[in-house]
Amino acid sequence: MENSLKAVGGGTSDYAFLGGGLENTIFNGKGSVIGGGYMNVVNGGDMATIGGGSQNDATATRSTISGGHYNRAKGDYSTVPGGRFNKANGKDSFAVGNSAQADNDSAAVFSFRTPRTSTTDADPMCESVAENTVTMCTDAVHFLTDTVLIRDVNVGQSIADLE
Repeated sequence: MENSLKAVGGGTSDYAFLGGGLENTIFNGKGSVIGGGYMNVVNGGDMATIGGGSQNDATATRSTISGGHYNRAKGDYSTVPGGRFNKANGKDSFAVGNSAQADNDSAAVFSFRTPRTSTTDADPMCESVAENTVTMCTDAVHFLTDTVLIRDVNVGQSIADLE
């Protein structure tokens, strides 16, 4: 099912819905939804959802991309709530920000570094390190607890164990 500046209900994918936008497509995605946007694709992801944005791709069962640009949800039950160039590849994974990549199952990645400008940008992705982990990449870290602000924590490329 493909749309071009119109609302489409039903179509060749069983129970699928395309709300609007331009060049959005659902292939073999039973019960899947694309709300709008530009060049978004659901391909083989039953009950997958793309809210909007541009050039997003959901290919796994019950995967969700709320919006943003060039995001990928390839793991079953994976979520990309927004941002750009994010990849939620693991089952039950979560990737948000800019260039976050959750390859492991049940992993969450938060990437808030200087933005990449394209998929060919030389800057590396912020990647998950193992199953059942949370990874955060940022240019600077500030923690706020109650009314105390801890400023300018510099951890570089190290991994800290907090006990």
